[in-house]
Order: sequence, then C-alpha cells, then structure tokens
Amino acid sequence: MHYSSVWKNRHEDDVLECLKEAYDNAGYHVVNFHEIDRAHEKGVDLECKRSEEKIHVQTKMKPGSRDLKQLIRLSKSTANKRIYVHVGQPSILFKNKMENYKDTVEFWDNSKLHDFLLYNRSLKYFRLLYLSSDLIKKHPWDFIHNIFLFSC
Repeated sequence: MHYSSVWKNRHEDDVLECLKEAYDNAGYHVVNFHEIDRAHEKGVDLECKRSEEKIHVQTKMKPGSRDLKQLIRLSKSTANKRIYVHVGQPSILFKNKMENYKDTVEFWDNSKLHDFLLYNRSLKYFRLLYLSSDLIKKHPWDFIHNIFLFSC
C-alpha cells in the first residue's frame, strides 16, 4: 500500500477535514474558513490556535499559477507559522515561486502530510488510506467475506 493513491479522486475538502481532525487531536482549536466563508478566507483555509501559537494552513490539490495570489496572502498572514499543503506536484511556475517564500511559508508535500496525519491520528485519513489499499481495491468482497468468517 502506498499513500500517494489516497487522494486520487478526492477533493481539497477531504484534505482539510483530515488536517482539522489531526490538529484537533494535537490540542489545537481549529477554524475551517473553507467551510465557513470560502470567499473571504484571504489565503487561509485553516486557523489552528493553541496558547500563544497560531498556525495558518492553505491547501491545494495541485497548485498552479492562478494559486499564487493565495500563497502571497498566506505569506503575509499574522500567524506564527504558515503551512502550504500541496498533494500533487505544483506547476513549474508555482514551484519556482515557492522558492521566494520558503523563509515565511513551510511547504508540505504528500509525504509530509501523510506523516503528520498518521502521527496525529486522523481517523478519517486512516479510513482513506485503508480504502485506497490494493487489498480493498482489488478484492473488496473477498476481504469483507473473510472478516465476517473470522469474526464469527
């Protein structure tokens, strides 16, 4: 099983739900601006607060040139830490621009996201990971049948 297939046919909202759950589990108060007021999020999808710490998170499935404005807004946010999560490979133009913001924004790829979600026990992510496994995708009914036989 490889975690890169988890996000295939998934949306940004799925990533945000997993991140929200993981930050909740880590003791943060989390606001999902993507759910509340998408038009006025100002480059921030999630705001995570704990004590004096404030983290702003922006997510994109596969960032391109039209996403640069949000990256710039995120880089200017008032948070102690700014994280830009991209599941797929960014466009070449976007990737080149990422270099300009590496001092103010932390960039997470699929691997870093995977590690964070596992470490902070996102059950939604565990389910998505499980459902994307070859065992389930290739033989779902055999697997369910075996679980039923062994549980009786």
